[in-house]
Amino acid sequence: MLRFGAGTYYDLGYSSVAGAVSGFPFVQTRLTTNTSFPLSGAAAAPVAIQTNPPASFLAVVDPDHVLPRTYEWNVSLEHNFEGGTSASLSYVGASGRRLMKQDVYYAPNAMFTGQVEVMSNNAASDYNALELSFRRQIAHGLTGLAAYSWAHSLDNSSSDSTLTNVPVADTSREWASSNYDIRHSVSGALSYQVGKGSQGVLRPLVADWRATVILEARTAFPSQYTDRLESVPTGSIADRGQRCCQAQCDAGYTRMDC
Repeated sequence: MLRFGAGTYYDLGYSSVAGAVSGFPFVQTRLTTNTSFPLSGAAAAPVAIQTNPPASFLAVVDPDHVLPRTYEWNVSLEHNFEGGTSASLSYVGASGRRLMKQDVYYAPNAMFTGQVEVMSNNAASDYNALELSFRRQIAHGLTGLAAYSWAHSLDNSSSDSTLTNVPVADTSREWASSNYDIRHSVSGALSYQVGKGSQGVLRPLVADWRATVILEARTAFPSQYTDRLESVPTGSIADRGQRCCQAQCDAGYTRMDC
């Protein structure tokens, strides 16, 4: 049996966009020290709303913001053998495009003296997986299942809010394995239908119940760290460091898979 499926899924992409209302000019603060209670009229007066810089915190959204989207597709081949045995081979792929990415800059100029967050659709991801599964009816009411999957997930931002200081147009240096990339996964299970063939007063209590034992092993998540290698006019670049080929390392790449 051959199955195929594909689809496009959209995300609102507003998880980081909402942060824009938490900074200038929507939030104004005043720090009062060495005072007494009750506060004086001047100390208790509401802070005046200022719409002109300088500002210590600013969050902005790319005016060309669009809905992030993920394209997914899969194909599987399954065959049933005699004796209650079946096997399947599946391929699963996904491609995330125009995903949300947050870049953080510190004191980019004299008008903005603190943190500036820039949110845009500059993130992307790719996922590919090959899955194998085998199922067999071992005995009356007892079923065994074994499965293996190889997968690889790549992106340039593993969350909506990656606190990096890389120029918005420079995302190539961030492309590598995702934080949650699991390359190999093996699982096995034994399932027994408890009420199979039961009769009498016990049948209503145990019918349609199953007892299952599941074992799973997988490779670890990638090691994640950041390195600060160079200075730019807006601060220092914080790259997500990862293993690179020697030729790529010599060329200055800091996060590139071989």
